[in-house]
Amino acid sequence: MPFPSVLPRNVEYMVSQTYSWFSNATKRLQKYAKLYKTINVGENPQKILQLADSRRLAISECVNRILTQFQELKLHFQLAKDSERSYAAELLYQMYSDKINLIYLKFLQPIVSELNRINQIFQLDTANLAKPLEELVTFYQSLLERIGLPQTFKSWHDIIEFNLSDHLLPIDAVDFGVQFCLALHESRGISDQALQDLKSRCRDYMLELAKEIKKRLPDHLKQLEALKFLPPSNVLHVNKPKLDDFPFFAHLKGDIGKAEQQWRIIHTVDWKNKEDNQIEDFWIEVAMHTDAADDRDFEELGNFALSLLALPFSNAAVEHSFSQMNLIKNKLQNRLEQKTLLNTMRIRAYMQRKKECCHKFKPSPRMISLFTADIYSALAEEDEEESTDV
Repeated sequence: MPFPSVLPRNVEYMVSQTYSWFSNATKRLQKYAKLYKTINVGENPQKILQLADSRRLAISECVNRILTQFQELKLHFQLAKDSERSYAAELLYQMYSDKINLIYLKFLQPIVSELNRINQIFQLDTANLAKPLEELVTFYQSLLERIGLPQTFKSWHDIIEFNLSDHLLPIDAVDFGVQFCLALHESRGISDQALQDLKSRCRDYMLELAKEIKKRLPDHLKQLEALKFLPPSNVLHVNKPKLDDFPFFAHLKGDIGKAEQQWRIIHTVDWKNKEDNQIEDFWIEVAMHTDAADDRDFEELGNFALSLLALPFSNAAVEHSFSQMNLIKNKLQNRLEQKTLLNTMRIRAYMQRKKECCHKFKPSPRMISLFTADIYSALAEEDEEESTDV
């Protein structure tokens, strides 16, 4: 299930059944929209989203939508339980009236929103591949600092090696977040036992989340940590690290002495692509740079850095390719040949990478020269060869 198992099941039920209440119910939506507009001076309510089992990160938007209109939903179910004589509406009204459920949602909101933000970073097609991993490790460290004893972390390796289970803070010393504390302060009348159970469940959720993130971190984290020095701002800094600090340096193919000297003087050149969001263009410029004798004086270092940037950090690109394939080879085009499918996917990938629309694409003179009657004879020969093989 997409909702954390350590939290009460009634919180998940409240979120999922709120969507079910309005799904395929036009009259209910109209009544709620009218109520919402009355309270918020003509504004339209946001659509309640479904809590899908297949999309764990969808919980973020579901929780956000409910919290932004929590009081309006509570009033709607209060009116609906009497007007429709509905037990479901009465049950939902009771859940929306329970202050503890509101505290749970406010506790969850910043955490799942941050998880969703990090996931979106992993989905980006960016050359700075160390950035998504750095974001995930930073979030993992923040969880350790919220529920674990104070600790100084000097590297990513120290963060991963920290045994959280043996260094948990007392329940009253855990950092549950500002929204949790404000909601708790506004919710008076909660018994001590209910409060301890609330804090214990929230602490357990952060503990389980930290364990799940640790499982997903790569094994060679110490080696991958060195990649965060590849952005131009770090490379061009006078106090940049030594090249032999890179664990991958021993695998460099080429003249190691040249690469080391190039690393030492790289900050003395006035490069065009200096921004960190231009990391790929920066290293291509480094690899292609020529001196007064028209020799590539930074070729070894540039090729080494580009090979490191080619390391895969996530399967987002693969998943995107499968999604594109399903969009192209659908029910209406299920007889597309493999070659046609691959070429169509390549064209889409090219357009996306260049951020161009097909209407603005201008074929090169060579492309036009190849577009002759010979292409049809070549295709016929390929079809004949395939039929012969069969």
